Amino acid sequence: MNKTPNLVLTLIAINLVIFFFPGDVGRWLNHVIALYFPEHNNFRIWQLVSYMFAHGGISHLMLNMYTLYVFGSVLENIWGGRKFLAYYLLTGFGGAVLYTLVNNYNFTNIVNELYAAGISTAEYRGMLSASQFRPQS
Repeated sequence: MNKTPNLVLTLIAINLVIFFFPGDVGRWLNHVIALYFPEHNNFRIWQLVSYMFAHGGISHLMLNMYTLYVFGSVLENIWGGRKFLAYYLLTGFGGAVLYTLVNNYNFTNIVNELYAAGISTAEYRGMLSASQFRPQS
């Protein structure tokens, strides 16, 4: 049996350190690397890659790290570290782009429905900034 490749272990360690980084700095770090919608004030271009190191909870983290360990080890053993890292980053970036495009399509439809319902541009921008929709009764 082949040993676990170094790159896979390094990626797992990076993910664990980021997830368990303590206190306000940890919350800030996850806020900065998470993937936001391009129209959101917190969106930054690097998030198309950095989001791969942000996780929504312990089960999300553990499932992703298990998958990285199982499949990533095999791929790194076959391809080597350099090709595996390129694959890891390219597929992560591709996932972010696809996710953003699908969300943009859905988001555009929702925004059009809001405008059709009489929501003003200012109200829409306020909802976007607050990352929530709470209609007034």
